[in-house]
Amino acid sequence: KSEPHSALFWRAALGKSLAVREGDWKLVRTEGNSDELYNLKEDIGETKNFASSKPDVALRLASSLEKWTKELIDPVFLGSSVKNEDWGPGGANQKNKPQNSNAGNKK
Repeated sequence: KSEPHSALFWRAALGKSLAVREGDWKLVRTEGNSDELYNLKEDIGETKNFASSKPDVALRLASSLEKWTKELIDPVFLGSSVKNEDWGPGGANQKNKPQNSNAGNKK
């Protein structure tokens, strides 16, 4: 059985954090830092950065990441993640939400 995708990409923190995974390798790019390369098969906790010892893998994944980011649009819902205090449980948009203690009870 083949894998559903050859690579998995993601971005977070309004595009300030990006990553790509291909096979056992994962490249992480955060704004203001050098790229980090991890071998998830050998180091699932991402404690050993292979970027300098495996420059060919880092360059290949960085190239894939660059190509993918060119296809993206800017984030649309700025600041509306679950972690945001306005939208998460107990956030500002939830504080004035009416509490219905009879929800689901029909009389």
